[in-house]
Amino acid sequence: MPGHLEVCSKRQKPQVNAIVLNDLDRELSDEVLNELAVEDKLHEEFSQLSLNALSSLNSTSCIKLKARVKDKVILILVDSGSTHSFISSKFVELAKLHTVPTSTRKVKLANGEGLQTDRMVPQLQCYCQGQSFTTDMVVLEMQPYDAILGCDWLQAHSPMECDWKNRTIKFFEEGRTMTLQGLPEPPLQLSSISATKVYNSTKGNDIWAFVLLDHTPTKPQQTSPHPDEIQNLLTAYKDVFTDPKILPPQRTYDHAIPLIPGSIPINSRPYHYSPLHKIEIENQVQQLLEAGLIAHSHSPFASPVLLVKKKDGSWWFCVDYRKLNDITIKNRFPIPVIEEILDELSGAKVFTKLDMRSGYCRCGTHRILRKEGRRSSLTRILPL
Repeated sequence: MPGHLEVCSKRQKPQVNAIVLNDLDRELSDEVLNELAVEDKLHEEFSQLSLNALSSLNSTSCIKLKARVKDKVILILVDSGSTHSFISSKFVELAKLHTVPTSTRKVKLANGEGLQTDRMVPQLQCYCQGQSFTTDMVVLEMQPYDAILGCDWLQAHSPMECDWKNRTIKFFEEGRTMTLQGLPEPPLQLSSISATKVYNSTKGNDIWAFVLLDHTPTKPQQTSPHPDEIQNLLTAYKDVFTDPKILPPQRTYDHAIPLIPGSIPINSRPYHYSPLHKIEIENQVQQLLEAGLIAHSHSPFASPVLLVKKKDGSWWFCVDYRKLNDITIKNRFPIPVIEEILDELSGAKVFTKLDMRSGYCRCGTHRILRKEGRRSSLTRILPL
């Protein structure tokens, strides 16, 4: 016989009590359960990009690989913190890779921002360390890496051996055992490369950043540019090698230019000078006046001035004495044969040359026509 509680019409019926968190006024109806299921599905479709994929810092939880796609170098990050494998949209354009459209996918970044993508590169083939592997990659606008191998790639090649300390990965690809060695940490030093290598590396996507540095050269130690024997000689005769500040003293045999008797004094007109040459001549004349090497003169003789550019860029101040030479009594002393002089240089190791800086201004022109104690000024600087 059934008990009284089972047949009593006034007994309490069984009830189910439920508490809805964050929304106590709603019951868990079929509509609410469907909305929760849709939210869970959307959460599963969200992709994530880790912080390592957004920064260039070295981390123990990721491995960097350098591979080639077509003729371009691609920098790949093996990152267990990213949900999918991604490839940079800039690299896709650079290498002209084929893409296919996909459903819109949302990618959540580590900084809280989000990106959307609707393209992917199917079966991208990468050549790395003499081996190749293929994988699908989602196209995404990201930096600084060209590609990310995320958890989907790691799960597809599991089981694998990952030595995060030594940065090595060992896995199977189409029945083949592959071992990839990650990039070591770059040394903290700089080395120069040629412009051709910079151009080729940039064209092949092997350079990801340029840094402009200011080079401050260190001052070299001051050393003598001459051997000790030559330096001792220059020191002993430093009065000979220094620039003269005064005219040479009167000597027993002074320089003289004898003229043909009855010759008319040479008084030539100055040449036409450019403004640059005119300023240079005035500066050099002023320096000679201040040094006392020339003096103002009212001599009837006058010869024009020429400027010849020297190898070091300075100007050689010289006077055109060709007309004066025409009325000069030539010295009949025979000139040595050049072949004999060159033969005498056999075995010589040190050679010097005379630098005629200012023509004949060093010859003491104020007494260049000395004869029997009589002085006659030979030349004067023409007015400009």
